[in-house]
Amino acid sequence: MKKYILVVGGSSFISKNILYSLKNNLNFNLNDFVFILTYNKNKINGLNLNEFDCILEYIDLSKNETILDLFEKYKISFIFHLASNNSPISSNYNINDDVNFNISSLIFLLNSSVKYKIDCFYFFSTGGGFEYPKINIENYQENIYLKHNSPYSIIKQTMENYILYFNKKYSLNFVILRISNVFGLFHTSTRNGLINIAIRNALNNNPTEIYAQLDIKKDYIFSQDLATIFWNIFNKNIKNEIFNIGSGNLFSINDIELKLKTLLNNINFIKTSNSTIIENQQKFDLKKILNFEIFEATDFDQSILETLEYEKNYLK
Repeated sequence: MKKYILVVGGSSFISKNILYSLKNNLNFNLNDFVFILTYNKNKINGLNLNEFDCILEYIDLSKNETILDLFEKYKISFIFHLASNNSPISSNYNINDDVNFNISSLIFLLNSSVKYKIDCFYFFSTGGGFEYPKINIENYQENIYLKHNSPYSIIKQTMENYILYFNKKYSLNFVILRISNVFGLFHTSTRNGLINIAIRNALNNNPTEIYAQLDIKKDYIFSQDLATIFWNIFNKNIKNEIFNIGSGNLFSINDIELKLKTLLNNINFIKTSNSTIIENQQKFDLKKILNFEIFEATDFDQSILETLEYEKNYLK
């Protein structure tokens, strides 16, 4: 009997990469699963869904009855939670909406997961929006909680805490993935994702405005590498773990500008003096994904080339 996977946020950039990567995943039998892809404002496009056994469901996460309908309609085995309506840039402006959409809907999903006895709840979290320490940055491990520098990180960590609570009280299986800065295929956002946005703007002969600090180094991971790591976790049946997910490669905005200029002469970063984001250097401790033998990383220059090709095709 096929198992149903509920992908909350099925139209998202990362969810498309997760599905797309299955085409080359020899350890995953597509015939064993049905994907229920939920969407709200954005329809699911850019991906050939005929290659998968998919069901598209429109839901409004702010309305519990639309979530409950899915659990009553399908026997769901796994939940991949990728839905979010906030970002480090926008989270200062709509905190009430962020709480209502993200926290309330998550709690209802978790209660439903317990009631309907799903096998595992996979939550895609973040490593962004935190104050990384200026010293001993190598020690940012999964069991360390950092100070917040935005409502975005507060929301994400609160969501993590509720998942951990449901695991402790109800034995709900979970996996939390704290993801660094993702770029690559199927990206369409005009607000988040520096590398894709800069390439797309250059192809359109437009500049890219920069609001963050230029010399702060961050971890960047190619979207297909993230997808591969996730499926390695899924296929190994790893549960009740938190993972830092990154490439281990650190680049500042200045570094990225120089790299992109080797491919596109008209890369133009307009550096504003009104930075709204204050950050320290961001580096994940990746020993855990290395120890579980689930880590894979594409060469950074190669991943930039693949992103460039995607953006060229996206703009056609």
